Amino acid sequence: MSGGDFQDVYCWIDEIPLSRPKKNIARDFSDAVLLSEVVHHFFPAKVDLHNYISTNAMSKKTVNWNTLNRKVLRKLFKFEIPS
Repeated sequence: MSGGDFQDVYCWIDEIPLSRPKKNIARDFSDAVLLSEVVHHFFPAKVDLHNYISTNAMSKKTVNWNTLNRKVLRKLFKFEIPS
């Protein structure tokens, strides 16, 4: 992706109401919480936000990603993020 493409993604993300501000997109999305909020914004009936906890612990991040894969991505998009 080019710098302009990244800027387009950042602008698109800024239009979605998130629970915390975006500072470092890779780090901010690493626990799957913000991605679950993005998906919830477009498909509110498909994502229960209470299933995802903001965390720094790798084990809890893995739990969040596995939950998002199992409950949402696999069913909604026929897509799964590999472990």
